[in-house]
Amino acid sequence: MHLSQHVVHSLFSSTEFWAAIIGALIGAVIGGLFAVLAQFLSTLWQRKSERDAEARILIGVLQVIETEVELFKVLWLDAFKLAFKAHLPKVASLPQSLVIVFDSNTAMLGHDFVRYVSAGLIPSP
Repeated sequence: MHLSQHVVHSLFSSTEFWAAIIGALIGAVIGGLFAVLAQFLSTLWQRKSERDAEARILIGVLQVIETEVELFKVLWLDAFKLAFKAHLPKVASLPQSLVIVFDSNTAMLGHDFVRYVSAGLIPSP
C-alpha cells in the first residue's frame, strides 16, 4: 500500500502529469470550438444554397409565365384584335390592364417575389 501511495503522490506532484492534463484539456476545447465553427459555417452555406435554388426555381416559373402570356397574346389577343378591327370597326375598345394577370400570378407565388425583386435577383419592370 505504501508503494501505491508513493506512486500516486509522485504522479500528482509531477509537472509533466499536469502539463499533459492541461494540454489535453486545451486541445479538447480548441477542437470543440473548431467543430462548432465548422457546423455553423456548414449551416450558413446550406441556407445560401437553398436560397439560390429557390431563386432559380422562381425565376424559371416567372420565365414560363412570361412565355405563356406572350403566346396567349400572339395566338389569341392579336388574332381577336385583327378580327374586331376588320368586322366591328365601330366597337369602342375598352382599356384593360394586363396587370391583373401579373398581380394574380404574384399573389400565387407569394411574398418571395417581392423579396427576390428587392434583392435584385429578378429585374423589376
